[in-house]
Amino acid sequence: MTQKKLHFTLIELLVVIAIIGILASLLLPALNKARKEGKSAVCLSNFKQLNIALMLYADNNQEHYPVNVATSGGNITWDDRLANGYDGRTLTEDQINGNQPGRSTPSTSDADDRAYPMYLCPLDTIAPVGASNVNTRRTYTPNRGFPPGAINEVQHTGIIDGGSGIDSVDPGDEWSLKISKLSNPQQNIAIVEVPLENNMMGNNNKSAINARNFYNFSISSPEFWLHGNQTNQYLFGDGHAEKVVFPDTYLGVRDHTLPNSTFTMWDARTR
Repeated sequence: MTQKKLHFTLIELLVVIAIIGILASLLLPALNKARKEGKSAVCLSNFKQLNIALMLYADNNQEHYPVNVATSGGNITWDDRLANGYDGRTLTEDQINGNQPGRSTPSTSDADDRAYPMYLCPLDTIAPVGASNVNTRRTYTPNRGFPPGAINEVQHTGIIDGGSGIDSVDPGDEWSLKISKLSNPQQNIAIVEVPLENNMMGNNNKSAINARNFYNFSISSPEFWLHGNQTNQYLFGDGHAEKVVFPDTYLGVRDHTLPNSTFTMWDARTR
């Protein structure tokens, strides 16, 4: 007896395809969310590694955070000072001083050496500024502070001086806070995520940032908030890192759009 061959009808095939499409539409958002959470976890791990490098540096430098300074040979930034013994990088003096293309960046042929994953959150995909784009991006920037008694001290209440092309610090004038002098380590912001195209390794621009500029840059850059609405990750003085909504960093002391950052999470100094 000849058996009749079974075939799917066109309608049955369309129904199966429709079901697959519906399942895919339900699963893809969950997969994308999981992927983003995975990258966010890497960013958190980067902060943990940075904190270890900072503590090792402080242990050998009278408890001070690394400083930024402008020299005749180039800029030496906080991340430069963590090379050669603290963050796993090995840089030449020329690379640290910024005399090679890309500032603290090896030659463009050394792709693996140019990738410093500890300094770049995977959610930060902004390309570096520059004609050849050989500069190495970084995501992380210290909370900017001025020495006590300095002009505009109330706007610069963080841990490291310097950080912009306009207000770069000359040799001998550099300043950083001692870790033991943090007013409230569990609440004091040390390092923040600053995903901007000109935040680059060894570049004095964006090598320190205060709360006011942090907020202003967020307005002009739609990709600034890596973890959602007004939310980035922060490394605190005690070594823990977490996501915080920016207005909450002001602790309700005053409106977060105001430049005065005293008595907020941005204020690291004992008063």
